[in-house]
Amino acid sequence: FNSENVKVNIVHAGVGTISPSDVSLAQTTESIICGFNSITEAAARTLAKTADVEIKNYNIIYNFLEFIENKLDENKKAEFVDVVEGQAKVQQVFNVSKGGTVAGFVVTEGTISRGSDIQVIRNNEEIFIGAISSLKHYKDDVKQVRAGVEGGIVIDGFSDVQEGDILEAHKLTEATS
Repeated sequence: FNSENVKVNIVHAGVGTISPSDVSLAQTTESIICGFNSITEAAARTLAKTADVEIKNYNIIYNFLEFIENKLDENKKAEFVDVVEGQAKVQQVFNVSKGGTVAGFVVTEGTISRGSDIQVIRNNEEIFIGAISSLKHYKDDVKQVRAGVEGGIVIDGFSDVQEGDILEAHKLTEATS
Protein backbone atom coordinates (compact mmCIF):
# COMPACT_ATOMS: atom_id res chain seq x y z
CA PHE A 1 0.00 0.00 0.00
CA ASN A 2 2.91 2.38 0.30
CA SER A 3 3.44 4.97 -2.38
CA GLU A 4 6.04 7.71 -2.88
CA ASN A 5 4.09 10.22 -0.78
CA VAL A 6 2.05 8.15 1.66
CA LYS A 7 3.08 5.34 3.96
CA VAL A 8 0.77 2.88 5.73
CA ASN A 9 1.91 2.08 9.26
CA ILE A 10 0.23 -0.85 11.01
CA VAL A 11 0.34 0.10 14.69
CA HIS A 12 -1.20 -3.12 16.06
CA ALA A 13 -2.67 -6.32 14.68
CA GLY A 14 -4.68 -8.82 16.67
CA VAL A 15 -7.60 -11.22 16.73
CA GLY A 16 -10.86 -11.02 18.65
CA THR A 17 -13.15 -8.15 19.45
CA ILE A 18 -12.32 -4.47 19.10
CA SER A 19 -11.92 -3.31 22.70
CA PRO A 20 -11.60 0.02 24.54
CA SER A 21 -7.82 -0.54 24.77
CA ASP A 22 -7.73 -0.72 20.94
CA VAL A 23 -9.55 2.62 20.82
CA SER A 24 -7.14 4.18 23.35
CA LEU A 25 -4.17 3.03 21.26
CA ALA A 26 -5.76 4.41 18.09
CA GLN A 27 -6.42 7.74 19.82
CA THR A 28 -2.83 7.99 21.05
CA THR A 29 -1.36 7.16 17.65
CA GLU A 30 -4.02 9.10 15.67
CA SER A 31 -4.94 5.92 13.82
CA ILE A 32 -8.02 4.33 12.29
CA ILE A 33 -9.19 0.96 13.55
CA CYS A 34 -9.89 -1.47 10.74
CA GLY A 35 -11.51 -4.77 11.60
CA PHE A 36 -12.25 -7.73 9.38
CA ASN A 37 -15.12 -9.97 10.49
CA SER A 38 -14.73 -8.47 13.99
CA ILE A 39 -17.17 -7.42 16.67
CA THR A 40 -16.79 -4.03 18.33
CA GLU A 41 -17.51 -4.02 22.07
CA ALA A 42 -20.17 -1.48 23.14
CA ALA A 43 -17.70 0.26 25.47
CA ALA A 44 -15.25 0.59 22.57
CA ARG A 45 -17.94 2.17 20.35
CA THR A 46 -18.81 4.68 23.09
CA LEU A 47 -15.16 5.54 23.72
CA ALA A 48 -14.51 5.86 19.97
CA LYS A 49 -17.28 8.47 19.65
CA THR A 50 -15.94 10.60 22.51
CA ALA A 51 -12.30 10.13 21.46
CA ASP A 52 -13.09 10.85 17.79
CA VAL A 53 -11.58 7.55 16.63
CA GLU A 54 -12.83 6.02 13.39
CA ILE A 55 -13.70 2.31 13.50
CA LYS A 56 -14.25 0.47 10.23
CA ASN A 57 -15.31 -3.16 10.14
CA TYR A 58 -15.51 -5.15 6.92
CA ASN A 59 -16.79 -8.58 5.90
CA ILE A 60 -15.64 -8.35 2.27
CA ILE A 61 -11.91 -7.98 1.68
CA TYR A 62 -12.37 -5.93 -1.52
CA ASN A 63 -14.37 -3.29 0.39
CA PHE A 64 -11.61 -3.14 3.00
CA LEU A 65 -8.92 -2.71 0.31
CA GLU A 66 -11.00 -0.02 -1.43
CA PHE A 67 -11.30 1.89 1.87
CA ILE A 68 -7.52 1.77 2.36
CA GLU A 69 -6.87 2.95 -1.21
CA ASN A 70 -9.31 5.85 -0.76
CA LYS A 71 -7.61 6.87 2.49
CA LEU A 72 -4.24 6.81 0.73
CA ASP A 73 -5.60 9.04 -2.04
CA GLU A 74 -6.98 11.50 0.55
CA ASN A 75 -3.61 11.75 2.25
CA LYS A 76 -1.45 12.06 -0.86
CA LYS A 77 0.62 15.17 -0.80
CA ALA A 78 0.57 17.19 -3.95
CA GLU A 79 3.80 17.08 -5.88
CA PHE A 80 5.15 20.32 -7.24
CA VAL A 81 7.61 21.01 -9.99
CA ASP A 82 9.72 24.11 -10.42
CA VAL A 83 8.88 25.72 -13.76
CA VAL A 84 11.10 28.41 -15.29
CA GLU A 85 8.64 30.93 -16.72
CA GLY A 86 11.12 33.35 -18.17
CA GLN A 87 14.58 34.79 -18.25
CA ALA A 88 15.87 38.36 -18.43
CA LYS A 89 19.22 40.10 -18.59
CA VAL A 90 20.01 43.10 -16.38
CA GLN A 91 21.08 46.02 -18.58
CA GLN A 92 21.31 48.83 -16.06
CA VAL A 93 21.08 49.30 -12.28
CA PHE A 94 19.43 52.33 -10.64
CA ASN A 95 19.64 53.32 -6.98
CA VAL A 96 16.36 54.93 -6.02
CA SER A 97 15.82 56.64 -2.67
CA LYS A 98 12.33 55.18 -2.15
CA GLY A 99 12.70 51.72 -3.62
CA GLY A 100 16.32 50.69 -3.06
CA THR A 101 17.96 49.11 -6.10
CA VAL A 102 16.02 48.82 -9.36
CA ALA A 103 17.33 46.49 -12.05
CA GLY A 104 16.52 47.59 -15.58
CA PHE A 105 16.21 44.46 -17.71
CA VAL A 106 15.08 43.04 -21.03
CA VAL A 107 13.20 39.74 -21.11
CA THR A 108 15.07 37.28 -23.34
CA GLU A 109 12.67 34.31 -23.02
CA GLY A 110 9.15 33.74 -21.69
CA THR A 111 7.74 36.18 -19.16
CA ILE A 112 8.70 37.72 -15.83
CA SER A 113 5.53 37.78 -13.69
CA ARG A 114 4.54 39.11 -10.30
CA GLY A 115 4.11 36.18 -7.94
CA SER A 116 7.10 34.34 -9.37
CA ASP A 117 10.32 33.84 -7.44
CA ILE A 118 13.33 35.47 -9.05
CA GLN A 119 16.61 33.62 -9.17
CA VAL A 120 19.62 35.89 -9.68
CA ILE A 121 22.42 34.21 -11.65
CA ARG A 122 25.89 35.72 -11.94
CA ASN A 123 28.78 33.97 -13.72
CA ASN A 124 26.61 30.83 -14.07
CA GLU A 125 26.07 30.64 -10.29
CA GLU A 126 22.84 31.21 -8.40
CA ILE A 127 23.49 33.97 -5.90
CA PHE A 128 19.98 34.76 -4.64
CA ILE A 129 16.33 33.68 -4.84
CA GLY A 130 13.58 35.98 -3.68
CA ALA A 131 10.20 37.51 -4.35
CA ILE A 132 9.42 40.44 -6.63
CA SER A 133 8.53 43.52 -4.60
CA SER A 134 8.07 45.80 -7.63
CA LEU A 135 7.68 45.13 -11.36
CA LYS A 136 7.38 48.00 -13.83
CA HIS A 137 7.27 48.75 -17.53
CA TYR A 138 8.54 52.32 -17.73
CA LYS A 139 6.73 53.97 -14.81
CA ASP A 140 3.66 51.72 -14.83
CA ASP A 141 3.21 48.87 -12.35
CA VAL A 142 2.59 45.70 -14.36
CA LYS A 143 1.72 42.08 -13.65
CA GLN A 144 4.14 40.70 -16.22
CA VAL A 145 6.75 41.63 -18.79
CA ARG A 146 6.98 39.54 -21.98
CA ALA A 147 9.93 38.49 -24.16
CA GLY A 148 11.60 41.36 -26.00
CA VAL A 149 10.18 43.97 -23.63
CA GLU A 150 12.12 46.07 -21.13
CA GLY A 151 11.16 46.48 -17.50
CA GLY A 152 12.34 47.40 -14.05
CA ILE A 153 12.36 45.13 -11.02
CA VAL A 154 13.01 45.38 -7.30
CA ILE A 155 13.78 42.04 -5.67
CA ASP A 156 12.71 41.73 -2.04
CA GLY A 157 15.74 41.52 0.26
CA PHE A 158 18.36 41.86 -2.48
CA SER A 159 20.12 45.05 -3.56
CA ASP A 160 23.38 43.71 -5.05
CA VAL A 161 22.06 43.46 -8.62
CA GLN A 162 24.71 44.05 -11.28
CA GLU A 163 24.68 44.67 -15.02
CA GLY A 164 24.88 41.36 -16.86
CA ASP A 165 23.09 39.37 -14.13
CA ILE A 166 20.53 36.88 -15.40
CA LEU A 167 17.10 36.93 -13.76
CA GLU A 168 15.07 33.71 -13.96
CA ALA A 169 11.39 33.70 -13.00
CA HIS A 170 10.39 30.46 -11.25
CA LYS A 171 6.97 29.25 -10.19
CA LEU A 172 6.02 26.08 -8.33
CA THR A 173 3.27 24.29 -10.24
CA GLU A 174 1.34 21.22 -9.14
CA ALA A 175 2.51 18.21 -11.13
CA THR A 176 -0.10 16.37 -13.16
CA SER A 177 -0.06 12.59 -13.00
